[in-house]
Amino acid sequence: MPRRDRALVMSLDEYTLDFADYYARQLNRYIDVLEVRRANFTLFRYEDVIFNKRAWVADICNSFGWELPERAINRIADKNDVVPRSENEAKHIRQVTPGDGMRKLQPETIEKLNESFETQLAYFGYSPEVAAR
Repeated sequence: MPRRDRALVMSLDEYTLDFADYYARQLNRYIDVLEVRRANFTLFRYEDVIFNKRAWVADICNSFGWELPERAINRIADKNDVVPRSENEAKHIRQVTPGDGMRKLQPETIEKLNESFETQLAYFGYSPEVAAR
């Protein structure tokens, strides 16, 4: 049965656990690339992009060696600092709060995910407690 068809008949917890191995492998591939090419790109954490846009834009500029006045950085960041107030599934607008998806999962599922992704969470600077929020 195709992945999409399977997903349609599964609960969110079932789907999440069923595809955990796939996503762990994907993250491991990213880690492999990071280890080889670390000097060639900058990695930003999702929550920093969502909640600290001014610092993020400044970091982007620094990564490329661009010098922009603080006023310009603030204007760019503020113009793009859009966080939806609520989800709208009909428009594919999701709650962007990091870890928000965890409120939709059973505690047992979260525990299994934390175990499955322990190495990847640590690599990217997360602890299971932070990931579960």
